[in-house]
Amino acid sequence: MIKGRTPKEDWYAHSGLWLVKFRDIANNQVRWEEGHRTFVGIEHKDALRPLALNTILVSADAHDPKSIGRKVALVEDIPLRASPAYYAGELLGISVNEADAQAKWLLYWLQSERGYEAIQEKVSGVHLNVGPARTISIPLPPIDEQRRIVARLDERMAAAERAVRAARATAEAAAALSASLLRGAFAGVG
Repeated sequence: MIKGRTPKEDWYAHSGLWLVKFRDIANNQVRWEEGHRTFVGIEHKDALRPLALNTILVSADAHDPKSIGRKVALVEDIPLRASPAYYAGELLGISVNEADAQAKWLLYWLQSERGYEAIQEKVSGVHLNVGPARTISIPLPPIDEQRRIVARLDERMAAAERAVRAARATAEAAAALSASLLRGAFAGVG
């Protein structure tokens, strides 16, 4: 059996091993919510890849080759209810040696346009295979420089997330106001 295969239809179950798939990656993280979980029967354990902390997951198979590398997530936690977790063959897992590179440095670089282009250069058809992926040239500044850049990006990403939340709240308030105006305008009609 080939380790890291994409599960067959008959492997799926209502309980068993927690499987992280392409659809479970959103906003650069794994979605662990109940509604997004997929289980595979425990008898298929040897055909799956175990998910470990500080693994970076990259979309590696897709119907459209341009989607490969667009989803990237750093596994910073695995909830107890999901442990042990595994990941499907449609994802490529990158283990990070913290002595050589910070996981977040690599995450941010892979999310950048340069990282995406480097991934796309290694795509064959609709797949990013492990062999070619290992040849991606990743710039690694000294660890102190990586930490400095990651800290700055963390601050800016948090500010961007706050701005997105504020914009959503404003849009929701505007929609609620519109609905209220319409209710009020037609309250006595008909």
